[in-house]
Amino acid sequence: MFVVLALRGGAVGRTRHTEMLDEGRRARLTLVSAPAGFGKTTLLARWLTACSDRHRSVAWLSLAEGDGQPGQFLTYIVTAIQRAAPGVGDSALALLQAVQPPRTLSWPPSSTS
Repeated sequence: MFVVLALRGGAVGRTRHTEMLDEGRRARLTLVSAPAGFGKTTLLARWLTACSDRHRSVAWLSLAEGDGQPGQFLTYIVTAIQRAAPGVGDSALALLQAVQPPRTLSWPPSSTS
């Protein structure tokens, strides 16, 4: 289930950005990316609330600084998309979950007597 965050009063309207999101509705994928604190959540919450198309699919993914491992990142993406489109990426997710982390080898090998 997708939950849009509640809007707070006093937020600055961003007409140009909203127009860009409206244009993005014709695309298969629209990505909103900016540093923390730049108003992405507020922009998207306002836009989604104002959208007349109630049959839209929305995947929301927030990342933290420690989410840099490729397998973890891809798992997050597939899982977010599955909330909007159940079943999409099932085989990719199964492969990602089956992969074991690489072993760490030390060099030179420790000697045992």
